[in-house]
Amino acid sequence: MTSSLMRHSSTGGIRLLALGGTISMSDSAKGAIPKLLANELADFDERITSSVNVAFLGGSEIDFRVLSRLVNEIDKAITDGVAGIVVTLGTDAIEETAAWIACSGPWSIPIVITGSMIPGTRLGSDAMANLVDAIDVASDSNATEPVVVFGGRIYLAYEVLKTSGLERMAFDAPGYGAVGTVVATGPRWHRKLTPWTFTLGRPGDDFPIVPILVACLGDSGSLIEYAARESDMLVIAGNGAGNLPPGQAKAAINAASAGKLVVVVSRSPDFRAGPVYGYPGGSAMLEKNDVILAYGLSPHRARIVLAIGYSQGITIEKLSEIFRSTSQ
Repeated sequence: MTSSLMRHSSTGGIRLLALGGTISMSDSAKGAIPKLLANELADFDERITSSVNVAFLGGSEIDFRVLSRLVNEIDKAITDGVAGIVVTLGTDAIEETAAWIACSGPWSIPIVITGSMIPGTRLGSDAMANLVDAIDVASDSNATEPVVVFGGRIYLAYEVLKTSGLERMAFDAPGYGAVGTVVATGPRWHRKLTPWTFTLGRPGDDFPIVPILVACLGDSGSLIEYAARESDMLVIAGNGAGNLPPGQAKAAINAASAGKLVVVVSRSPDFRAGPVYGYPGGSAMLEKNDVILAYGLSPHRARIVLAIGYSQGITIEKLSEIFRSTSQ
C-alpha cells in the first residue's frame, strides 16, 4: 500500500512517511488496529508539507521488503528537496527499523523515527506529543544522524532499545543514554551525533535467512546445529560478555570451522561483548576459534547488518572482516 498526499510544495518542509503502528490505531472489539492514514496524521501539524503511506501495518508485521520500500521513499523525499523526514510506525519495529535506516545511510537530511504506546485516537494518547517532538527534531539541522524520538528524549538510531512492552516510557539506550531531549524551545543536544560504524549504504534486493539464537544454561546446541544447516550466517545472543554454555559453544565453533559466519553478541541490555573468559564456552575461547564477538550490537542490529551487507553482494569473508575490525 503506497499513496501520497502533497499538501503544499514538496520542496522544503517535513515529509511524513507512515507505516501504521499504534500511533495510527483506534480501539476496536478485536483490539487496537490501524486507522489513521499518513495524511490524517499530517493534519496535526502544518510543518508536515507532504506525506506518504509506505505501509499500514502493526509493528510486528513489518518485514525487510517493507523496510526496503521505506528506504526508497526516503531517497525520493531527498530528491524532492524536503528539509527533514519523520517516520511513524509500530513500536515493536522501531529498534530494527532505526538500525535499518542507519545501516542504509549516510543521509543528507534529518531522519526521525517515532510512534506511540497508546492508540493515536484514544484520549490521552502519547501519539501527538511524540509526533510534534519528532517534527521539532526533524526541523533541526543538528540532527545529522538518524534518531528515535520518544517521550521527549532523543536516541541515536543504532543505540535505541525498546525496554517495555506496555509502559509509555518504552525506550532507552542502556549504557549510552539519550543524545538529547525535546523541551518547549526545541531540541537540546547532550552529545555530538556520530555516524554508525556499520553504515553500509543502500540495501540490495535479495535478503538471506539470518536466524537469532539465545544462550541458555545447559542447552545442547542442537538449534545452532540446525540453523547452521539452513543458513550461512548466524547471530547468537550470548551470556554476559558473549559466553555460551558448552553444548552451544561446540555447535557454534563447528559452524564457524565449516565456513559459516557466526556472530556472538551479548544479550545484556548494553550489548557489550568482549574476549574475557577462557573456560569452555567463554568469550575468549570462542574468539580464538573463529567465532566473531560483536561489541555494542544487539542481536537484531547484528542481523540487520548481515542482511543488508549480504544483499549488497558483500561476501561472508568480507562481512567477517567488517565485524572483526569494528569490534576491536
